[in-house]
Amino acid sequence: MSTISNEENNTSSYMKRLNGSLILSLDIIKHTFLAKDLNEVLRGVNDNLKKVLVKRLEGYHLRVDECYLLKDITFKDLPALLMAAFFLRIKKKGRRLSFSKKVFIPLTNLCRNYCKYCGFRKDPWSGGRFLKPNEVLEVAKLGEKYGCHEALFTLGEKPEERYVEARRQLASMGYKNTIEYLRDMCELVLSKTNLFPHSNPGILEKDELEILREVNVSMGLMLENVSMRLCGKGG
Repeated sequence: MSTISNEENNTSSYMKRLNGSLILSLDIIKHTFLAKDLNEVLRGVNDNLKKVLVKRLEGYHLRVDECYLLKDITFKDLPALLMAAFFLRIKKKGRRLSFSKKVFIPLTNLCRNYCKYCGFRKDPWSGGRFLKPNEVLEVAKLGEKYGCHEALFTLGEKPEERYVEARRQLASMGYKNTIEYLRDMCELVLSKTNLFPHSNPGILEKDELEILREVNVSMGLMLENVSMRLCGKGG
């Protein structure tokens, strides 16, 4: 009973702290955007931070050490940073927001990598597979029906390098590798719908980029880290 009681107390204490943080954050945001001008928000901010914010608002670039001041900002000074960012956005971009509706086409959830956080990838024995061309087109046309403008091809990275089953599935459709198949599926969507393909196929060689460039308006890469230290033992 005492263990349960302690867990309940710990949970209750955590929730109180969490709620307190949320309320504080909401108060900060409310204060920031109800303020009449930046000077009102800057009142009470420490001098070093104030100089950095004013410098950037005047159009000057910040030094590295000045950027570190922003990294270590406190809740107390957060309204000033938010307001400065707000003014800069309005100055550079205006108030108009734009977006492009896209439909996700999961070409394959097979992948050669094992990223621990990924909930998308599957092994062949757990349901991992490639979409067939008719399935790709079905998803694309459904997206087009609901007003999408882009076809976002999501897929694992070169699963044929890890799985015999991936190579078998590709071969059954007449392909040697994932990039060749992706290229043709992008072309299929381009020719049969009004959608613009955008692919996220992972790390590519130059010739692979050139192949996909012909049938993509843009491409993306999820870059988690570039630290060589993480490639070492224990990284």
